[in-house]
Amino acid sequence: MLRGGILIASVSRSSIVLLSLILAIVIRVCHLPRFDEKGFIGPDSARIIRQAKLISENGSLPERDGMRSAPLGRLNRYQLTFFPYLIVFLQYVLHLFGISLSLERIAVLSPVIFFAFACLMFYFFIKETLGQPVALMSVNIAAVLPVLTTRTMAGYVDRDALCLFIGLLSYYLYVKSYHSNDLKHRFLFSAASGFTMGALGLTWQG
Repeated sequence: MLRGGILIASVSRSSIVLLSLILAIVIRVCHLPRFDEKGFIGPDSARIIRQAKLISENGSLPERDGMRSAPLGRLNRYQLTFFPYLIVFLQYVLHLFGISLSLERIAVLSPVIFFAFACLMFYFFIKETLGQPVALMSVNIAAVLPVLTTRTMAGYVDRDALCLFIGLLSYYLYVKSYHSNDLKHRFLFSAASGFTMGALGLTWQG
């Protein structure tokens, strides 16, 4: 009887989290039928798409970006270009599974995908620090919070959603390390947290 009650409670909590993620996604893609992929949202969207196309066609970015800091261009090795490389990598991975999508379509959907992962990581982070009830309430609020919606909606091709996910993942791994009683696990979680924070540094200048 007790096991049945625990199982039902677990399924209920999982359902609430799943519904929160579905709600977050629906809010961020409901405008897609009226969306023109040539008119991306956000000031950096066109640049990121252009960089992703160059990477896809040539294998890497050229030494200088001639469309920035004219007339000499800007050296790409001093820029944070992890995100456009990631878009190309996502296209490659999807292709391995037989899913053929253009770079533009992947870029358009990437903020929604990364925000869904960020919400899930936010839930685990809050659950680890403040407990299950607070985590369920927090992920529901995060899913519909207007200040997060504008920069994580489909078509806003920028690093905000990705950085949110990477940052929360790093915090979660750090907390897991702090709460671990096993020295080996504590070291592994700490190392993973540091590695993840390094990935955030490669993504976001802030």
